[in-house]
Amino acid sequence: SLKTPKSNGNGGGKSTKSLKTPKSNGNGGGKSTKSLKTPKSNGVGGATKTNKTIKSIKSMKAPKSNGAGGSIKTDKTDKTTKTTKTTSGKSNKTGATMKSNKASQTSVKTNKKSNKTQVPNGGKTSKKSNKTSGKTNKKSNKTKPPSVDGKSKAGKSKAGKSKDGKSKGGKSKSKGRTTMPTPSPTVLVPTSMPSVGPTLPPLSEDRVIAILQDFYGKTGGSAWFESSGWDGSTGKSPCYWYGISCSNDEDVVDDINLASNNLAGDLSDTLLISELHTLRYLDLFDNSLSGSIPDDIENLLNLELLSLGNNTLSSTLPSAYLPKLRVLDLQGNQLIGTLPSDLATLSELTIVHLQNNGLTGPIPESFGDINKLLSLDLGLNDLTSTLPASLGYLHHLVELKLDQNFLTGIIPDEIDMLHHLQVLDLAVNGFTGGVPEGLYNLTALEELVLAVNPLAGTISSSISALSSLKYLDLADCGLISIIPNQLGMLYELEDLFLENNALTGTLPVSLGELPMAKQIYISENQLVGTVPQQAYGSLTMLEVLELQQNELTGSVYSNSSLCQLRTVAGGDLDVFKTDCPSEVACECCTNCANTTR
Repeated sequence: SLKTPKSNGNGGGKSTKSLKTPKSNGNGGGKSTKSLKTPKSNGVGGATKTNKTIKSIKSMKAPKSNGAGGSIKTDKTDKTTKTTKTTSGKSNKTGATMKSNKASQTSVKTNKKSNKTQVPNGGKTSKKSNKTSGKTNKKSNKTKPPSVDGKSKAGKSKAGKSKDGKSKGGKSKSKGRTTMPTPSPTVLVPTSMPSVGPTLPPLSEDRVIAILQDFYGKTGGSAWFESSGWDGSTGKSPCYWYGISCSNDEDVVDDINLASNNLAGDLSDTLLISELHTLRYLDLFDNSLSGSIPDDIENLLNLELLSLGNNTLSSTLPSAYLPKLRVLDLQGNQLIGTLPSDLATLSELTIVHLQNNGLTGPIPESFGDINKLLSLDLGLNDLTSTLPASLGYLHHLVELKLDQNFLTGIIPDEIDMLHHLQVLDLAVNGFTGGVPEGLYNLTALEELVLAVNPLAGTISSSISALSSLKYLDLADCGLISIIPNQLGMLYELEDLFLENNALTGTLPVSLGELPMAKQIYISENQLVGTVPQQAYGSLTMLEVLELQQNELTGSVYSNSSLCQLRTVAGGDLDVFKTDCPSEVACECCTNCANTTR
């Protein structure tokens, strides 16, 4: 794995250590998106549920066999692993939105089924005025992650469509601190670096100190949470300053980690980005840096990791050539403009996280040439056009997130070549043409999120091939089929969302064979028959079961095994909803919904 000098007591030091993920505010890009809920994570995205496709946010690693791709470093001010599903903003920016100038772009809804209070849509959500609403976390036990200085962080949401004039809530989907899914052991990413052109002249220690103190002064150093050594009072080498590490063999500053340290100021006005060419790792995630990313960043020829996410940078993406760059994390800023096609010339890239910005235009076909890419997240932008078929040639890809954009057309067949893919999130777009049969060939998938797209079509019985699936969200997709019995063969499935479709037939008894199931949402469909109360009573881990707004009949008795999941000590079923009493006589439901469809 990528190595960086080990920290001394003040954040400096000279011995090496494995890079770790910088501290997250619990959501992707430092901002929240309330439109969809991703599975609980063991550290990524701040989710509350275990997501084994993405390892802890403190251990983002590339394949063990070669260590390529590196990982984002640990924030030295707070090493707490983020484990919650809720989103948060910056430590010094609390409230419903992360950035004041984006406040009008959010449409926040909390706890979909228990609280339907809504903030009216505005800003960029108006583009999708009648297109699917955002979804909040359906779990009632959401907890916020810890944050720097004890302050909680709020974020941003993106609204979607309403049905029959009613805005639909939803599952919150956090976009977490840059994290790395662990690919299959068969994924090999070469570690050799490309040759670099002319070497820049060495910097004297006096010049390095001048560059660093310029940065300290222009980013409000006196207000940093930690700043030992930066004010020059200790007289020590920069290698012993807080957040700085140096190479082993000589006192060369090659690692600066000041994530979540209350930096504020115009990044483009500092010398650090343009002159400190010895840097290999630069992590300024989760601060209040503004301005642009200067083109002079191309002077940092040795840079392998650039993490500037969760700030307020507002420029376009620079077309700098950084031949050694492996990790690019600019999520949660205010970046505008189009995605530069020459980003594909950075052949060492393994992680590209640009989510939660204002990027527009199409996804360049050339992105299919970044053949070492493991994780690509472009969610929560304003990207348009169709999904490039070339992305199907990213054979090492483990995570692909393009949710909450304005992408249209069909999902290309080439996607079924991504055999190592564990996370696919295309939710809240305009995709049509049904669920491609080829998706069922992606047997490594653990998360499949296609919600809030006008896909139409059916759920194929071939879905049983996705035996590793833990999270399936096909809500609001216009599906018109029966629910196939083969869903009951997904023995790892924990979360199932099929609500607000036009599904017909009866509730499959086979769903009672999902031993790991925690949340099942099948409300707002056209299902008939009775609730398989005895079969569903075997779901001992079940926490939420929502079946309301269907055409179900019959009774659910208090002495049934399903009701006992609620009434017997140790039962986890907190939410159970059906249409009653006029349609279903339910003696243990937490809520009766008789709303006419």
